[in-house]
Amino acid sequence: ADYNLRMLNCGIEPFRPAVLQRRYVTDIAGLYEACAQQMPWRQAVFRRRNYETGGVTVTNIPSSRQDCSYHGLTTGVDPRLDAALARIRHDFNITDPRVYLLNNFYPDGNTSIAPHTHDFWSAILSFGASRVFTVDGHPLLLGDGDLLVIGTQRHAVPKMPEVKDGRVSVSIFWYPENKRDFWPALDGSGCAQCGRPKFPQVWNGHAWQSVER
Repeated sequence: ADYNLRMLNCGIEPFRPAVLQRRYVTDIAGLYEACAQQMPWRQAVFRRRNYETGGVTVTNIPSSRQDCSYHGLTTGVDPRLDAALARIRHDFNITDPRVYLLNNFYPDGNTSIAPHTHDFWSAILSFGASRVFTVDGHPLLLGDGDLLVIGTQRHAVPKMPEVKDGRVSVSIFWYPENKRDFWPALDGSGCAQCGRPKFPQVWNGHAWQSVER
């Protein structure tokens, strides 16, 4: 509730309906392969959220997928990908100066992500095999080049054992209440207008901890 009030104080409606744009990227030949081969993948681990407190605990338990992150919206992997990310920033008015990418590699349909929520918004580009993506329990089939934009809805990628090929998701994460003109007033504790923490907050088991992107 406090977070929603902060967003309203910034003139941002906390609820964002999901938007699906099929074939947002049309020139997709070789993009999945470029992402799968060139991005700096690492072993992903499970994270647990306490839905009463909102706290997130990062575990050392490996998941079946790999992930990687980038500061900003430039990967250098393929000019077509970076152009698409710049277009998303423009089309969806992403003004957060701390915007970043968190990408996931699903080698096959046995790789999944359990239902979870974020306190930020996401724009998800999908490349490779088509996979089901659920939003508040409603299934959507994301295909090669599709774009899905969501707010804080609960979402997941369930297993599809019949899928033998891989998928890469390239996800933009941003706080919509963070504006470029707010940041000069920051003292490190958060946005001067909204109170939003300067960096994402995770629960380390004892206290909230800022994680620089």
